[in-house]
Amino acid sequence: NSLEYLFLGAFAKMIATVVTYPLQVAQTRLRAQNTSAPKEDGPEPYRGTLECLVGIYRDEGLAGLYRGMEAKLWQTCLTSAFMFAAYERICAIILRTILWRKFSKRAVA
Repeated sequence: NSLEYLFLGAFAKMIATVVTYPLQVAQTRLRAQNTSAPKEDGPEPYRGTLECLVGIYRDEGLAGLYRGMEAKLWQTCLTSAFMFAAYERICAIILRTILWRKFSKRAVA
C-alpha cells in the first residue's frame, strides 16, 4: 500500500531528524563563526563540535539544540515520505514487468 510506505518513510525520517538535529545546529554555528570576522568583544569561538553542543546546552538549554527543527521536520519528512513511496512503487512496477516478461516467454515457448 503506497499510503503505508508514505507514512513509514515520514516516520523514519522524523526519528532520524530528531536524533541528528543537534549536530546540524552545531555544524551551522561552527560554519557561521568561521565565516564571520572575529569580534574582540564577542564570545569565544567554539573549537569543535562537542564544545559547541555543550556550550549551546549550557547557554540556551535543550531548546537551543532543537531551535528551528519544526521547519526542518516539514522539509525532510515530506521529501523522504514521497521518495520512499515512489521508490516502493517503482520497484513494484519493475518487478511486475520482469515477472510478466519471464512468464510470458515461458507461455510462448
